[in-house]
Amino acid sequence: MDSTAPNADAATAAAQSTKQLRKSWGVLEPLHGPLGPVVDVLGPLASGPILIGILTAMVLMLWYRQPTHSAHLGFPGYATPARIAAYEEIWRREEAELWRWIEARVGMDQPNGVWEQIQARAAEKKISTEGLGEIEIAEAIKVTRERLDTLEAAVKRQKDKKEQVIKSS
Repeated sequence: MDSTAPNADAATAAAQSTKQLRKSWGVLEPLHGPLGPVVDVLGPLASGPILIGILTAMVLMLWYRQPTHSAHLGFPGYATPARIAAYEEIWRREEAELWRWIEARVGMDQPNGVWEQIQARAAEKKISTEGLGEIEIAEAIKVTRERLDTLEAAVKRQKDKKEQVIKSS
């Protein structure tokens, strides 16, 4: 008797049971008939690295694709033009406030005459480098005067309120 014969029979039996397990569809056995050939063809593609590659490609496509619908229809995550304009206005106001704060902090360390000279030199440099025309300069002066007038009016109102509170006390 050959000692390899029982081992060969065991290996054949194990291969047949493995083949039966692969063929067994479990609960989906009724679909085995119509989908069997498709699964047999696509089965080799269902390996781990292939599936990971397909899923990665799908995620990247979803991540980088352009939206196919209009941005103003109210889809979450997309801004309307009015919202974008409002954000830009908020950004401009915040930036202007930041510059005012910085200028106030720098101005506190400088004597008034020196600070005015620095500002005058900066304005001259800006005019010469940007090539501003007379119209732009006149507009900038007008806007600055309007801001100063508004600031004066606000200070005057505050002063008047304090005086009224003092008189009524």
